[in-house]
Amino acid sequence: MAEFENNKVTTQYTEGDFLAERLEGITTNRAYLSGYLEEEFTYSHQNARHVFYQAVIKVPRLSGTADYIPIIVSDSIVPCKVFSQIKRGEFLAVKGRFSSYNQQIAPNKKRVQLYLHVDAINGEVPEEQGIQVKNFIFLDGNICKRPIFRTTPLGRQILEFIVAVNRKYGRADYIPCIAWGALAEHFSRQLDVSSEICFWGRIQSRTYTKRLESRQTEERITREVSIMRIIEK
Repeated sequence: MAEFENNKVTTQYTEGDFLAERLEGITTNRAYLSGYLEEEFTYSHQNARHVFYQAVIKVPRLSGTADYIPIIVSDSIVPCKVFSQIKRGEFLAVKGRFSSYNQQIAPNKKRVQLYLHVDAINGEVPEEQGIQVKNFIFLDGNICKRPIFRTTPLGRQILEFIVAVNRKYGRADYIPCIAWGALAEHFSRQLDVSSEICFWGRIQSRTYTKRLESRQTEERITREVSIMRIIEK
């Protein structure tokens, strides 16, 4: 197991810890994941000061399925020599900002990608606590696209929308979100473009089939935040 010397996050992080950060004005976008390394770390990119590495964490659900969440970690959090020591299947707990960026996939064509920008990580599990898989996120932002309310073929009501969450230097992350059932119906009457929203949720992934212009199909993975509970401000 790799040793993490600095920037450790507790494996027992709770919503109360996030709430304390929020009250101190530290964050409007905070996520905590604990699960198992599905794809090992590889080089992602670098800037003037740091080198960044990417990986995928598998977070099991109670239903037996799992969410697969990409993460990016800089060498300021984990020394470069340590990344190769972290192997597939190892338990990791990470905390950071859920971010979006436009990936250039072809000339004049971009695709929005979502990942967790990690600022604290831990691979240690206290024996008296055991492994606890967790997945929760706190977001505080504004609706930036008119919400879409619909009913699925199975009869479930769903509301889809995008939340813009401000970050440093005048930038923002654009996070796709969904609400289900009574919550979806309620917000379909309450939310519109520019509406402010603050909530707890869960980062989830799902696979879908995309029909291409060539009439071929392609399996893709999309990620979004499922709202669990609204926070009154």
